[in-house]
Amino acid sequence: MKNILIMEKLNSLIKSFQETTNSFEKVVCIHGYFDYVKTNDKLNKLLKNVIEKSEKNSKKIFELKEMENITLKNLGYKNGRCNEEDFIWIPFCLCMTIYQKMEFYKTADEHDRKKTEEFINQEIARPDLLKFIETFFILVHQYILTLLNRENFINNDSEKIMFDEKQSILYFYGKPIKISKYRNKTVGHYVLKYIFIKNKDTINNNFPFSEIHDDEYKDEEYKQTKYTTACNDINEKIRIDSPTKINDFLEFGKGKRSEVWINSKYLKDIK
Repeated sequence: MKNILIMEKLNSLIKSFQETTNSFEKVVCIHGYFDYVKTNDKLNKLLKNVIEKSEKNSKKIFELKEMENITLKNLGYKNGRCNEEDFIWIPFCLCMTIYQKMEFYKTADEHDRKKTEEFINQEIARPDLLKFIETFFILVHQYILTLLNRENFINNDSEKIMFDEKQSILYFYGKPIKISKYRNKTVGHYVLKYIFIKNKDTINNNFPFSEIHDDEYKDEEYKQTKYTTACNDINEKIRIDSPTKINDFLEFGKGKRSEVWINSKYLKDIK
């Protein structure tokens, strides 16, 4: 999977954590984040050393009992110092412990679920401890983003965004998204053709709907709603087929600003 899609997903999960004010929901958000990490092959590969070190040394975390005691000195680092590579397993291990507690909570019987709820409320979901956990959670998130960005830079990730006019397929970071059926070209097809094919050298521009209409449907009456609907449909197709549910590839205006443009954050990946 394209790194930018993974980063979009992780950013959306961390945003949910930061937006909710409910302590239990915050714990649920941590579970959701690390459930995604555990089930994503690329992240598992990138974090292999961190995961192994976390599993190997998790006993040290439990021996400290109180979260306030989790310091570098207490974990055996001289002078309380270490580099990021050595340190990151500590917050990762803590977050994975929360993930495992919530995994157990999902399938526990009534008695064990009640005991788990008590543990969550007393040892995790307390407001003072959640601030501590949030710091560790964000540290892990930033570390993962750094790894993904570093890999992008080194590998010059080749999966791009492109439109195959003949097949009417939008390739979105390697994921083929069918826009129109054979011989039944939709308005969405002609919107993408106008942007990707006819204006490939100025693809970062805004394109008035009226210009697209005159180019393909000049003998028909112009209706702005046809084009806003088509742009919404394209975004919806991407949202359905994209692993991270991206729905903001095309941006467009209505009324006086009846035009469409590609969201600027995707322009660098246009082929």
